[in-house]
Amino acid sequence: MKAEGTATPTGSVAAGNLLELRRKKISELGWSPGKNLGMQAFLMWMAGSEIHIFSIMIVSMGFFNSISAIMGTNQAFAKLDTVPELAMEVQLHKLLYIALNLVGLGIAMVKCYWMGLLPTAAADWVNSTPRMAVEFSSAGFFG
Repeated sequence: MKAEGTATPTGSVAAGNLLELRRKKISELGWSPGKNLGMQAFLMWMAGSEIHIFSIMIVSMGFFNSISAIMGTNQAFAKLDTVPELAMEVQLHKLLYIALNLVGLGIAMVKCYWMGLLPTAAADWVNSTPRMAVEFSSAGFFG
């Protein structure tokens, strides 16, 4: 008699082992953005803090990759979201996937701050503040 989870002569896998394989795949997919965070931070550091075409391309890549991954979360987990027993686990790993992509987005925003591209000072908003009307009056010509 074969142990549970071993392959049969036809190559199929037992149901218990298939569930464990799906759990591992869900976990792997949930943690996958975390594997890229170090590389993304290194690229941002290597791009420098001056505004050049290379640094702009690296920062825009950081924004685009993070936002597109967040927008495609359901497509990434679509094949693994079919088992009702793993529904809660899939939802938790989706949240982890989104959180790690938000960290990547934060890295790109910090890089924009270091490059001086984020409007963080009051002087950055001078054009959008309403002008105050100044009015002068006097009592008399010399008086």
